[in-house]
Amino acid sequence: MAIRRHDICAVILAAGLGSRLGQPKAKLAWPGYQNLLDRAVKCAAPWADGILAVIPRNMKAPPKTQVRVVRNHDPYRGMASSLKVAVDALMAHYEVNTVAFMLVDQPFVQADDGAFLVQCWKQRDPGVRILRPLYDGVPGHPLLMEWSLAVELVARIEGDVGLSKVLKDRPDLATVSRRIDGRPNPNFDVDSWSDYLLAMDWLKR
Repeated sequence: MAIRRHDICAVILAAGLGSRLGQPKAKLAWPGYQNLLDRAVKCAAPWADGILAVIPRNMKAPPKTQVRVVRNHDPYRGMASSLKVAVDALMAHYEVNTVAFMLVDQPFVQADDGAFLVQCWKQRDPGVRILRPLYDGVPGHPLLMEWSLAVELVARIEGDVGLSKVLKDRPDLATVSRRIDGRPNPNFDVDSWSDYLLAMDWLKR
């Protein structure tokens, strides 16, 4: 298989089992889209020149023209397992300069948020290898970082933890404040049916 070369590759973590929902989060319906995975893909498309999605083993893949799909066959091992699946796939099939990690269950992250981060990334100070947004002062996604550093950091984590565990107090991490302007906070994630119903209510306002 030919190696694909990308400057910025969005990695959508979408293999969560959704135990409190009774189905994978990526399969949840979302107005205007097929499901949450479709929404995340279309959120990344305007600013990423490559998209990789880590999905559950039994989920139908989106069109290959939009995204490359890899499956996490053992999602019970937690989020770290999906990060490792993504890194392995990128190492095998891509040449990447920067990765942008996204969470499928954060449906209020917008394409403009990613575009803003990419613009800031291209103008970052020397020595900055990681960049993430702050929504109301709280770190969020997309999380951008140099590819070589992503490989190093993902190798350090295990279990149901994300990269935040290994980012604390790093001098090469920068943050940028992102305005919310009255919309739901992009850090809101859909973990339960009550979360999902609350999100649907917000969309009606």
